[in-house]
Amino acid sequence: MLDLNLFYNFYDAKIFNDWLFVITELEIIKVDIKTLKVIGKYALPDFFEEMEFNHRIIEIKCSGGEHIIIK
Repeated sequence: MLDLNLFYNFYDAKIFNDWLFVITELEIIKVDIKTLKVIGKYALPDFFEEMEFNHRIIEIKCSGGEHIIIK
């Protein structure tokens, strides 16, 4: 159903609302759960550490103190 080729090592997967977030060391892939289509890809400035969900905003924390916001 969903065939993703990952360029970086797989780290985790999380579901939030109608999205699946496939987390790799240096990239986040956002997938629509209903259609299984990739909605977006987000390059990370450093290695992934943590993801926090706050309403419709997602904050990604990376090593080295870097943060990324996804809306």
